Order: sequence, then structure tokens, then C-alpha cells
Amino acid sequence: MKQDINNLLTDYALPLVTLLMLLGVIVGILNNWSAINDASGSGRRKEGLLNVLYTILYVVLGITIIAGSMTLLGGLKLSV
Repeated sequence: MKQDINNLLTDYALPLVTLLMLLGVIVGILNNWSAINDASGSGRRKEGLLNVLYTILYVVLGITIIAGSMTLLGGLKLSV
């Protein structure tokens, strides 16, 4: 049973969550691209870069929480 849970977490859950987080960073960059590029010269580059930095921070925090959860779930002793 424990091996089945570990296989599920490593084979399906981890790649799926990683893909979703990567897509989140890409969407965050695309949403802030006009501020990062600052083509109009309005001084919004710092705002755009900080928004992307916060997005990356949330992704790193999410990865840490998921890795910790996987470690805890992998160490469970299940019996039926």
C-alpha cells in the first residue's frame, strides 16, 4: 500500500503540480509583460519585476509545501 502511494505521488502528482506551477509563472510573466517592458516609459518596470518576483516566491513556497507533504505522506505507516 505504501509503495502504491509513493508511486502515485512521484509518477503523477509531482509532475502535474510542477507543470501547473510552471504555467503559473509563465502566466504571471505574460500578465506583467507590459510593465516589465515599459515601452511607454511610464516607470512601471519596477512594479512589473516585483510582481513577477512575488509570483516566483509563491511558486517556491508552494513547491516547499508540496515536497514536505510528499515526505510526510511517504513516511506514513498504513495498515488495513
